[in-house]
Amino acid sequence: MVDNPYPIYKWRQTFSVFSGNILFLTIVLAGLFIWMYFSGANTPFFMKNYLFSLLFLFLFFILPLLYNLIYLSKLKYTLTNVEFILKGGIISRFERVLPYSKIQHVIITRRFIQKVMGLSTIVIQTAGSQTVVNPHQSGNKHMFSGPSIPGLNVSDAEKLRDYLIAQVLRSKSGQGI
Repeated sequence: MVDNPYPIYKWRQTFSVFSGNILFLTIVLAGLFIWMYFSGANTPFFMKNYLFSLLFLFLFFILPLLYNLIYLSKLKYTLTNVEFILKGGIISRFERVLPYSKIQHVIITRRFIQKVMGLSTIVIQTAGSQTVVNPHQSGNKHMFSGPSIPGLNVSDAEKLRDYLIAQVLRSKSGQGI
């Protein structure tokens, strides 16, 4: 039994999520300023009222940042000889026990910000998990469901994927048809 053989880089993963929020806010504010410039509108309420601006900052940046840090610090995984165990959660705790024989796919995903930060996410699909097709998103139309481990180093994610695939093949080789 091995607990968290490859560390989850919670600060880098949190920064990658947080930088996505900053990018979104920058686009929204730029659009708002362009609209104000061309429409001749007065300064909006939230830019006049500092208390409202601080509340906005707390709700959309500080709170998600803290939530993500706590969530990642509670996320633990264990590799045994026969199963993969994932534990975590903040308010409601969960424990997913996946026998290696039930694992069908081990997928490594890397979003743009994760690529910049040198991070990856491992997604484990079992017979019960589904691949959801999002018709509103162009390009990569698949969103993967199933247990996932975010914030892994790229080489660690590849080692973990290879280990899981080897365990899956080993567990299925003795089962027959």
